[in-house]
Amino acid sequence: MFQEIRQEILEKLELELNRDLCYHDLAHTLSVEEAVIYYSQAENVDEEGVLNLRYAALFHDAGYLEEYHENEENGVRIMRSFLERYNVDEDSIREISSIILATQHGHDPSNLLEEIICDADHDYLGTPNYIVQARNLYEEMLCFGADLSEEQWLRDQVTYLKNHHCYYTNTAIERRQNKKENWIKYLESQLPE
Repeated sequence: MFQEIRQEILEKLELELNRDLCYHDLAHTLSVEEAVIYYSQAENVDEEGVLNLRYAALFHDAGYLEEYHENEENGVRIMRSFLERYNVDEDSIREISSIILATQHGHDPSNLLEEIICDADHDYLGTPNYIVQARNLYEEMLCFGADLSEEQWLRDQVTYLKNHHCYYTNTAIERRQNKKENWIKYLESQLPE
């Protein structure tokens, strides 16, 4: 059942996502799924938790199929419609919904599964690929109406990375925090005096 649902949502994302989504695209969804698998194993999550995390990863940005802003609620609704068709039980759907909603900007996770999806969703912040992904996000935001200069974008990134973002799981802290700190220094060095 999982593989059928996975295939169906991935095909839908590939065919129907707006092509201007150069950050919140199919590759991002697959990257988050891969990261939740890794973090789940490292954090000793049981089989049911891993399954629910994978569902959440696959649907966490599905709301972009309908609108750019506040997409998480739409993602939950889309996930629910898929999983109900396959008779997934209501308790699992509720847990997956909570995991997806944990990815909302400004939301603090309340359990390990929510911490894992948050860390997976922002895994790239502590990787060598950060600059490429950050550039994609900047370009995407411009396409969808953001009015941001290059300098303001850099300042916003520094502020976000220093003051608002944190990794939650021990695995992400050990694996990604140092590289993220290096990126902060790099970004600061790119700002005008």
